[in-house]
Amino acid sequence: MKKQKDYYIGLDIGTDSIGWAVTDEKYNLLKFRGNAQWGIRLLDESNPANERRTFRSARRRTERNKFRQQCLEMLFDEEISKVDIAFFQRLHESSFWAEDKTVDGKYSLFNDADYTDKDYHKNYPTIYHLRKELIESDEPFDARLVFLALSHIIKNRGHFLFDSDSLGDSSMPSFDDVWNELMAYLSDEFDPTNKFNIKLDCDNISEVSDALKDRSNGVTAKKAKLLAIFSVAKKKEPENSILTLLSGGTAKSADLFGIEELKSSTASSVTFSSGYDDKVPEYEAVFGDDFELVEKLKAVYDWALLADILGGHTYLSEGKCEIYEKHKSDLHTLKSFVKEYVPQKYNSIFNENKRGVCNYVAYSGYTSKGSVEKKCQQQDFIDFLKKQLPKENPDDNYSQMYADIAIGKFMPKIVSKDNSVIPMQVNRAELIAILKKAEVYLPFLKEKDETGKTVSEKIIDIFSFRIPYYVGPLNKHSTKSWLERTDEKIYPWNFEKVVDIDKSAENFINNLTSKCTYIFAADVLPKNSLLYSKFAVLNELNNLRIDDEKIPVELKQRIYCDLFEKSNKVTASGLKKYLKSNGFSTEISGIDGDFKNTLKPYRDLYPYDLTDAEKEEVIKAITIFGDDKKLLKKRLKNMLGDKLSAEEILKISKLKYTGWGRLSKEFLAETMAPCKSTGEVDSIIGFMWSTNNNLMQLLSKEYGFIEEIDKINGDKQFKGLKNEVEALYVSPKVKRPIYQSMQIVEELVKINGCEPKKIFVEVARGPEEKKDRKYSRKTQLIELYKNLRKDNEELYSSLSKFDDNEFRRDALYLYYTQRGRCMYTGKEIAVEDIFNRNLYDIDHIYPRSKIKDDSLDNRVLVCKTVNQKEKRNIYPISQKIRDDRKSFWKELLDAGFISKKKFERLTRSTPLTEDDLSVFINRQLVETRQSTKAVAQLLNKRYESEVVYVKAGWVSDFRHTYEFIKSRDVNDHHHAKDAYLNIVVGNVYNARLNHNRFIYYLFELLKKHDPEINRIFWSWIN
Repeated sequence: MKKQKDYYIGLDIGTDSIGWAVTDEKYNLLKFRGNAQWGIRLLDESNPANERRTFRSARRRTERNKFRQQCLEMLFDEEISKVDIAFFQRLHESSFWAEDKTVDGKYSLFNDADYTDKDYHKNYPTIYHLRKELIESDEPFDARLVFLALSHIIKNRGHFLFDSDSLGDSSMPSFDDVWNELMAYLSDEFDPTNKFNIKLDCDNISEVSDALKDRSNGVTAKKAKLLAIFSVAKKKEPENSILTLLSGGTAKSADLFGIEELKSSTASSVTFSSGYDDKVPEYEAVFGDDFELVEKLKAVYDWALLADILGGHTYLSEGKCEIYEKHKSDLHTLKSFVKEYVPQKYNSIFNENKRGVCNYVAYSGYTSKGSVEKKCQQQDFIDFLKKQLPKENPDDNYSQMYADIAIGKFMPKIVSKDNSVIPMQVNRAELIAILKKAEVYLPFLKEKDETGKTVSEKIIDIFSFRIPYYVGPLNKHSTKSWLERTDEKIYPWNFEKVVDIDKSAENFINNLTSKCTYIFAADVLPKNSLLYSKFAVLNELNNLRIDDEKIPVELKQRIYCDLFEKSNKVTASGLKKYLKSNGFSTEISGIDGDFKNTLKPYRDLYPYDLTDAEKEEVIKAITIFGDDKKLLKKRLKNMLGDKLSAEEILKISKLKYTGWGRLSKEFLAETMAPCKSTGEVDSIIGFMWSTNNNLMQLLSKEYGFIEEIDKINGDKQFKGLKNEVEALYVSPKVKRPIYQSMQIVEELVKINGCEPKKIFVEVARGPEEKKDRKYSRKTQLIELYKNLRKDNEELYSSLSKFDDNEFRRDALYLYYTQRGRCMYTGKEIAVEDIFNRNLYDIDHIYPRSKIKDDSLDNRVLVCKTVNQKEKRNIYPISQKIRDDRKSFWKELLDAGFISKKKFERLTRSTPLTEDDLSVFINRQLVETRQSTKAVAQLLNKRYESEVVYVKAGWVSDFRHTYEFIKSRDVNDHHHAKDAYLNIVVGNVYNARLNHNRFIYYLFELLKKHDPEINRIFWSWIN
């Protein structure tokens, strides 16, 4: 490459567009073949993977179900062909119109001279009737009937959530097992500080199971019975909430977990009776580790539902047939009642077919005329009946009907959402029972082939077969495949023979882990590893302050050992109690409520005699193979069979760890660098323990980690631009524009014959994903004022007069969050005057001359005179204002009107330090998003040019200051203009700050003697 030339390249990179421009040092656009060198490259819109994932998963599930059916047909083909050679063809064409079928006859299943579909449906109203008879009868059955029953079981296997080995061939899990697992979690003996630490004691556990599966009681009656069994007071929490959930009711999250902040969260309540599966991601996000309690309660609730479905029977088909008979009986009873007491409503209940009417037509999904407008659920149908039938029972003969309607058990259906709780073990027990009886009159089921397995054993394998996730795609020629296998075709009964499971699992581990954010060649740690857990806790704990001062390192270490190592969750209240007991102030800041990170993995594995390295391997195995208990136990036995007993391995295999971190062991513990001020050399995790610095502070210029990381990364070479981009630790959505941007730069460098002097990069945020805003500003304020309505009646009344859109005006919103008062004087403000700029200002708590932060957490509505005379451009706020107003600010904080961050900024007594300001300057100069770093890394690696980072807000401010119009509707040329402005604006900041930092430090010294210097300096910079 030739010597650098004095020209600049500007890039404006978005997820769906790239703007570029080339100028000389005077910002004149360079020309190529008579045309100005600037333009845009538009990319096709990229869609998030989750939009397609649901459909892809459903398609894969359907294909695998078809494969299982094909395997079953293959085993039955010869036997069924002896009696009906066209049976499978009719079955496959059963959904076709008559004229499209290739087989004769109008029937879909049976077309014999003496047996047709009519006879079949007469004998077996539902498939469960057939399954039941195949189990109970000793008479021989047609092979086609056996096939239909087995096909239905294999198609509707049930969930695989329970450990197959622990249940064996039992029809359902033991209540003792699920209940004892819940009790062990609630009363964790190893954790005496566990905030649950509950024991729900009763004399007879069978009373609990009887109460939970009692079909005659509704939610209220069931809960009352449980409260009596456990002798729990109605308002005692969290026991009351736990029993509410087990009864099928709705519990408040704040009562269940004892965390007041959950009242205003998106998961403010929990219920298992409706919509639980849709809310699981939200529960996991809000509750964090505490979500484990919800899962264990759901397991007990599901057991009761399953017991209700089985109805005390051994096999599922018996319970389903009983439900069918009850539905039939209830329908007969309802028709008799309607004809006798409300005959005028018979048509509206049983015949009317209208959208929005939840009558029997909508509930059953059947009408003799046309198709049903819209189906409804059982509870909707029951609510409809309550409105149509007399409120009081006019006849004792119908008392049972009224009782069933009252508790929501009237006219149940075989197919319902409750079927989702059925485990595969229940269906497997029935499958085995049917095969055992069928082997007597269908000898082919006992025949063995070269594999040594009988047909019955193969059918059981078909039912149980699942492709382990760690095996991945079965096509070994796929670029996405990592499995080890032979060339033999895979069937459910030869899977373990054809596939080398252990070797495939090892390959899965190597392919699974992502790369470290900082050391690109290093694999990330499991999120729950001992090292990563320690890092996460220290990174949060090192921000803790007492009375606005950083805590002593020794105290930090004691908190870590005395609280985090001995408790599953450290709360703010628990920390305050600890500080008070040790003689420290309880005025803490720097943390947002309770601590979000824990040392749970450390505590889980504490009782076992293993080294830290061995524990890390255990955690990694659980993270990868946690869903396959059989393989996990095998791996634990192979790794630590000489150090752990079978009982200990079983206990460890029940632990659940998921997710991966962002950092590697090499980055956290093995990269050594000095502290430049002290000369001490240590690792990241070492400095985090011996100092109160968080990760970002350790990566600052005070330490030498960035230089060491650059050296490590410099050794990693890639061949070709595409390989370099693929190796970046960013999402595929971001890789595409990065690759396109680098191609553009390569082409521009080629056109101009040499590298540019500077390359200006702004990586703009892509379009935000669509988020439904839960509450408008007005709604939030109304909720806040409801609790204080008596003391703020006038404000509450005036609040309702404004439209939602008017609260987009920050002055109005701040007015109500300050309860109608000036934040600095406490004087009342007339709502009609808040927009009068001669009377009131919106002031920045951190002055704009020092930190550009326009968030609501940094702005307050204040009297203009006070702002100009007392507050001015000075921080911290004067002691007089802080002393006078602190109690008022605390009231606003406690009531939820202002955030903790805002309160801390208002009450801080120390000025912004050089460290605070330097952090701000660095944020202005270096955009820290991964995509920006990725482009910068590539440019720095491939070119000698200086890479300059341009913050998106700079160009925006520049446009507004000089009133440059930007239209997205006319065309896309604005991307090229932004790229040009990145050069213009970015070069000013680069030249004045990056290359003249001594000026900044000079002014820092001068302003201590004259505050006016500070204003002049920042005016000059901006």
